[in-house]
Amino acid sequence: MLKNRFYFFLLLTSITYSQDRWVNFADENEINIKITKDTNKFKVNDLEFVAVWNSKMTPNEKYGYLGGIKNLKIFYKEQQMDEHVNLPDNIGLGYVIMKFYDYNFDGFLDFTIQVDCGGSCYSHYYLYDIKQQKFIYQKDWNFRIQKINKKEKLILTQPDGMLDNRELFRVEKIN
Repeated sequence: MLKNRFYFFLLLTSITYSQDRWVNFADENEINIKITKDTNKFKVNDLEFVAVWNSKMTPNEKYGYLGGIKNLKIFYKEQQMDEHVNLPDNIGLGYVIMKFYDYNFDGFLDFTIQVDCGGSCYSHYYLYDIKQQKFIYQKDWNFRIQKINKKEKLILTQPDGMLDNRELFRVEKIN
């Protein structure tokens, strides 16, 4: 019986990690938008975004103040569907990076906002919730994606430096 369990585990592992289903996330077509004080409106697919920049959003000892997006309104077919406020430029670059992709493999566009960038860059994930018809911030999604398996809805995280602490996540229905 123990031998059968081992073979089942081995089979399951080989199917899960099968190379033909995994793709490097860096090779995927994320849409990148740099939002600055001069970025007012932009479109991604059928969505229109209106951003209001605040140059003095967060006090900072080194720079005086860090800016950020004071208000981000999201429109679909000229109707406002969502709004997010106080999305700071925590890095002090004078811009905020938004990336767009279907991160949870549900067929709807989601977005991230870059929040930290040292040796590695980290983002906050906002996943579209079809029931609420809004983008919901996912506090538990605090990782960087290395590989994805769209068919199995799997995400393999990026390791931190030389430490191989990658984790494997199955995306469950969030909505």
